Amino acid sequence: MSAAAAVPFLSRYLASGADSPLLVVGASGLGKTYVLEQLARREDAPILRTLEDEQQFDLSGLSSFLGMLHPAMMHELLRHFEVRRDDDAGLYAAAHDLRDLIAGMQLPPTLVLIDDVDLFDRQSSLILATLLPRLAGTNVRVIATATQPPRGFGSLNQLRLGEFSDVEAERLAKERYPDAESTTLRLLLAYSTREPAAWLRAVADLCEQQRWGATPLNLPLTSTDITHSFTPSSESEQALLLDIALSPLTHRGTLAALHADADGAIAELLDATILRAHGPYLYLHDQQLRSATLQQAGKRQWRERRAALADAVSPDFPELSAWYRSFLTTDADVAETLFVAATRAVHEGHLPAAAEMAERAFSRWPLTVPYPSAVVDLCWSLQCAGETALASRYGKWAIAVRSGAENQLRLAAVQSVGALSTGERLFDAEDEALATLHGRRHRDEVMMLESIVAAAHLERWEPEAARESIERARAFGRSPGTLGDRLLDELARIADAVEGKPGATPLPLTTSECTVEELIVRGRLLSLRENHADARRLFEVALRHPAMQDRAWVAFAHYASLMNEIAGGDFHAARRAIDAWSGDAPWISRETSTSTWTEAWRHYSLGEIEEAIAMAGYSLELASQGGAAAHHARALALRGVVQLMADDVDAALSDLRAVSVLTRDFPYPGLLRQWGDYVEACVRADCAGEGRRAVESFASRMRGRSSRWAALVLARSRALVAPVPESVRQLTALVRSLDEGELLSYEGARTLRCLAAQQEAAGHAAEAHRTATTAATVFDTLGAVGWAAHTRQATVRTPARPSTPAVLERLTPREQEIVRFVQAGLRNREIAERLYLSLRTVELRLTQIYRRLGIASRAELIALLSDDAA
Repeated sequence: MSAAAAVPFLSRYLASGADSPLLVVGASGLGKTYVLEQLARREDAPILRTLEDEQQFDLSGLSSFLGMLHPAMMHELLRHFEVRRDDDAGLYAAAHDLRDLIAGMQLPPTLVLIDDVDLFDRQSSLILATLLPRLAGTNVRVIATATQPPRGFGSLNQLRLGEFSDVEAERLAKERYPDAESTTLRLLLAYSTREPAAWLRAVADLCEQQRWGATPLNLPLTSTDITHSFTPSSESEQALLLDIALSPLTHRGTLAALHADADGAIAELLDATILRAHGPYLYLHDQQLRSATLQQAGKRQWRERRAALADAVSPDFPELSAWYRSFLTTDADVAETLFVAATRAVHEGHLPAAAEMAERAFSRWPLTVPYPSAVVDLCWSLQCAGETALASRYGKWAIAVRSGAENQLRLAAVQSVGALSTGERLFDAEDEALATLHGRRHRDEVMMLESIVAAAHLERWEPEAARESIERARAFGRSPGTLGDRLLDELARIADAVEGKPGATPLPLTTSECTVEELIVRGRLLSLRENHADARRLFEVALRHPAMQDRAWVAFAHYASLMNEIAGGDFHAARRAIDAWSGDAPWISRETSTSTWTEAWRHYSLGEIEEAIAMAGYSLELASQGGAAAHHARALALRGVVQLMADDVDAALSDLRAVSVLTRDFPYPGLLRQWGDYVEACVRADCAGEGRRAVESFASRMRGRSSRWAALVLARSRALVAPVPESVRQLTALVRSLDEGELLSYEGARTLRCLAAQQEAAGHAAEAHRTATTAATVFDTLGAVGWAAHTRQATVRTPARPSTPAVLERLTPREQEIVRFVQAGLRNREIAERLYLSLRTVELRLTQIYRRLGIASRAELIALLSDDAA
């Protein structure tokens, strides 16, 4: 696994109480040190760093190891034990003596992190190889790293590191450079290494304007020190590789004109997978090899070869000449031709080459000269290819310089599509100004722009702003029957659904009467009207439609499909939809509040609590940056239900209470569906008065609105806030009134779970067990793995709790400090401020404490401590 994924994995490993040593193995640069540094920060543990120059001193590594356990031991080592013989038997005996010595020290729970254990001196390494597997019962746990397992370490549990993903790389870079622009980082990563240390060096080499995404990148990378293991077999092969490395794409005909033996050499390099072919074009897929090849040649040779290549360019792709000439001249017409070449590369499926050409073209175009229509064509071709991030990047640069009215409108539409896909803030004043200035002469462009803006507002649950955009589009006259006018009508109906206004459920369309775009928009409308089955059918038809060529529409269809499945409560189908959406991601993408929210939801659906909470928190950060109140509330609501599922009731109530405040002015409470969770959290936290107020607020806001979901949740909520005997009676009657479809739904299973809890509170243990088992079975059927597991756990009796001293002895010093703050009544945020930790770190620490102590919530922790004190 990657270094980024290894950190939470090791945190869970430590929280489980496992005392077996673990060896993290990986090549240099994969992030072994990074893993230990993150663990040290989370676990408040020191790191033992080994030094190569100490290898010559016997027992130097072991002395440092003992010094980590007890400082006095570092200088007293030889007084406590000795190595009688320097052979394997003697070192084995010394390891056993040392184990007895450590056990006799009666240490508190101690975690030792060793970086590069393979750099230890020979005696220390062999003694540790025997000692580490035998540390059980000494309260000492060890996690070490190595490039290769040293002799004797092969028996240890091992975690092997690999390269990290695009998402992990972006997060790692943003930890160091928070203002770095996402698309810049993703684009740079395609040309850099996936080793954490080298990746961070590549980001550091950028100037600030490049990191912010304000200026183009210089691609391919040639300024960093890059080496590669491949060695050309001859000078002619080296010359051929250089010519290919000088361009993102090279036509076979060009190479044939310059190299007499090109065909044979190309065939050999293709067989060796050094070269890749795409139609008549060749390229070096390994950008590290490309950079190394360029480094080996001097700049004078680059210039000579580019001049020769520019003259020999194949007539099949004459625009490639502009690429070579852009390094030989500063003429603006070269840049304009490069934009054309980039657009052609997009149409032919060469997206990396198109991005490299575009970056080069922008770096050569005069900043004060309006961009040509070729830039707009490039942006739209990227948009249709699903490369929304790249289209927004180049559209942002181009729109900064005023150009013709049509170009301005099309570029504004590109930016609006970007906002639709990321959930970023929209600036309606600019769009309104463009519509006012150019609407009469460019009606079609204005209608397209305003339709996209309206759709973006609707995905941010801003129906009033969406209606304003729809009206602006219609202000210049309607064309009944046209696609644009029909889509505006559908968007107006979606605005009604977002507001929860009553309306007839529209019939699903058929392919014979509408376009693929209408299928997708109508499917979104059906989903919001809770007609999930018909919405699913329309999305499936649209995604398989032969006319579905626009990748931006494909991405939106996948997104709408997964949101439909989540709202419908089919966890199996929702996870499949998330996989389809992720698997269809474009070449360059960026994280958004929506993409991180869906990742958090996936973790939640599988019962992966820590991961779900962490990703929901990240979604909150991104939503705040984008100014999307709806997305902010959505992430809070998800984190709240995750905490409720995990029985962290206080944290859940805090988040869900905040959601109820944030959504006070929201048009329709059914968009978030957090009200049932909020009421349940109030009841479980003994805040019955707040729960009753929440029920009345929910009922008031749903008055006059028809919703199958709301009817069930409201009835359940009313029953929950009643006194326990009455609550059991009402919930039992509610369960009996449900038809099969409602009972076997997510909300049906939640209702059964609530009934089980109330039955247990009323003293009906056997009935509670049967009801909870039924609820768990329904959750299993739906694929709600987390709910099923936690529901079954709730049916198991809680074991006898240990006394407070025994509790504290099982915790690390930092965890004991957190527990004392909890006992003093401090909230998580206050604890984080006192200890100079992040709120997320405190939350994760508390989750680890609950698991270690066999409890489920802050309330149980306080009760445990209070009972013992009494």
